[in-house]
Amino acid sequence: MKNSLALILIALTYVSGSFRSNLAQNILDDGKKCILETNLADNFVEMIQKFKFEDEEPIRDYFQCFTDKLDIWNKEEKTIDIDNFVQKYAFDFKKQDVREIVNNCLDQQIPKWIVPFYQCLADSKLGSRVKHAQFMDEL
Repeated sequence: MKNSLALILIALTYVSGSFRSNLAQNILDDGKKCILETNLADNFVEMIQKFKFEDEEPIRDYFQCFTDKLDIWNKEEKTIDIDNFVQKYAFDFKKQDVREIVNNCLDQQIPKWIVPFYQCLADSKLGSRVKHAQFMDEL
C-alpha cells in the first residue's frame, strides 16, 4: 500500500529537493503505524494523498493517532502543543510564521476539530510546499 500520510508535516522535514532528514523517515514510519493501528481503508488513504480530508471517524482516528505519535498533543489542554509543534516542524520557516499558521488553524476548532486543523495546514504555505515536493512519489 502506498504511504501518504500527513504530508504537511513530512514536507517540513525537507531542507532541499534531494535531502531527507531522519525526522522525515520517522514521520513516514509513524504514519504507517497509524494506518495499521486504525485499520485505515485505502479510500481514506487516497483522501490524504489528495489533501481533501473528509470529517469522518476513520480520518479523525488516524489524525489523532498521528498527532499522538508526533508528540504534538497536549493531553492536559486537549489540543495541539503549539510550542512543541513550532520547535519540531518550523525548519526553514520563520518560527513566528509557523506559530501564526498553527494558531489560525486551531482557531477553527469545533467539537471534531482535528480534520479541519489538518485541512487548514494542507491549505497553508506549509501544505503548499508538500503539494509541490519532488518526494510525493515515495508516499
